[in-house]
Amino acid sequence: MVLPEQLDHQLGPDACRVSLDQCDGSHKGCIRSISFWSMVYQNDLRSTDAQSFSATNADGHRIWSRARATEPVKNLNLETPNKIKRDLLADQATGELRRMIVQGALPPGGQVTERELSALLGASRTPIREAVRTLALEGLITLSSTGRYFVANPSEAELHDMLRIIGVLEGLAGRLACAVADTKRIEAIAALQQGMRRIAEGQTHLDYFETNIAFHRAIVAASGNTVLIETHKALNDRLYRARYVCSTKETNRERALKEHDAVVAALIARDGDRVERELRTHMAQAEKNISETLFPQTSG
Repeated sequence: MVLPEQLDHQLGPDACRVSLDQCDGSHKGCIRSISFWSMVYQNDLRSTDAQSFSATNADGHRIWSRARATEPVKNLNLETPNKIKRDLLADQATGELRRMIVQGALPPGGQVTERELSALLGASRTPIREAVRTLALEGLITLSSTGRYFVANPSEAELHDMLRIIGVLEGLAGRLACAVADTKRIEAIAALQQGMRRIAEGQTHLDYFETNIAFHRAIVAASGNTVLIETHKALNDRLYRARYVCSTKETNRERALKEHDAVVAALIARDGDRVERELRTHMAQAEKNISETLFPQTSG
């Protein structure tokens, strides 16, 4: 006999069929329990490519089933928002909203509501709600004392504080990478820098920005330090909007490419002191770029 509280175990990916002859006589209650626990289990499988669930009676006839397939998030230019299909999961909605914040389609300080975002993206409110919560954890969305959500609008001082910590983290990561990273990892970082130069010649601002972020993340990943990687991501996510805006200026872009060249050269030479110095200098310049681009009234 299967108890209701045991059904979540029965409905795993490898054991998702329950016969009515296993119930204690309350067929309707069992069916409701099957449906309820199947839905709970299904909601926890957002990262899988496809999942299906079903329940059958004693004769082998299907009495309940559900199948879902996910689609990858595309690299899209969201100056015009893209409609989200009804069956897309919360992580895909999160990606769409994150890009809208980065590009300014959702301006800093602006209020965001589930109803408006649902209509804008053509999605139900459930994935939108989860996406907003995820972005709030990342620091791209803030929750007011009245329970309303707003796009984050950090001050100049807050941005500088975060960049200084990022500079320390990336400097340490570069030093560690020189000591522990294999040649393939260093070559991959150099390839990202070469890709940035090609992209800078004609592709979209978003393409350039995403490659830039990938370059910095690759250096941090090469450190092999899990705590460093997680801490860097938590701070770097909150800087997306500011760093994207700065990357759209041609003067900032050319300067950054030269600084990246110096970082790559130091990594190839396995010169930990030099890599740390170059990365911290690079972040110090990012502070200046942000002040000049986002807060011109204070940088003059």
